[in-house]
Amino acid sequence: NPKPRVFRLIKDLAVINRYGFNSVGLEACERNLKAREAQRAVQPGVVGVNLGKNKTTPEADAGVDYSRGAMKLCEYADYIVVNVSSPNTP
Repeated sequence: NPKPRVFRLIKDLAVINRYGFNSVGLEACERNLKAREAQRAVQPGVVGVNLGKNKTTPEADAGVDYSRGAMKLCEYADYIVVNVSSPNTP
């Protein structure tokens, strides 16, 4: 996505995020969140997980991607967002 990818709408008290779904995969994400969990006592904060289907997953099978991601990562997240409609993921 073109820059700027993140910017504020001060008047609306909002933030626009156009980072996209760049990811090295579910297993790597789980490893990163597990490592983050070990630091939570000294670095508290809210952890969110943003799920989207894989680009190569057929629409009919998208639920499998969402479910697998949520089940694998829910223990590390304070909240989970499921992006069922992303303009950048056909």
